[in-house]
Amino acid sequence: MILGCSTKPPKSEELVAAEQFYQDTLQNPKVNEYAANELNKAKETLNSATNAETPEQMASLVYVGNNQINTAIVAAEINASVKRTREIITLISNLPKLYDFGKEEQ
Repeated sequence: MILGCSTKPPKSEELVAAEQFYQDTLQNPKVNEYAANELNKAKETLNSATNAETPEQMASLVYVGNNQINTAIVAAEINASVKRTREIITLISNLPKLYDFGKEEQ
């Protein structure tokens, strides 16, 4: 029995587009600061898509990878907003102290 070599399917247009989407997102400093782990998961998924054994498997992994990239973008926005909200809360909580300090000087 002769075993044939298994060939991987060529990169689909969707995979090429997803890889470009990843590269574009990689340039977003907010994503790098606040959602690097999520974006790294997308890269791993796209790497798996590149090594897919069937076009169907590739399409499925591309779909997941695109969703992971979108998740990273949203997570970065949320995490940045949470950080800014915490900063504002800290500032607001210090206002009474500042006000009392000014009263003591009068």
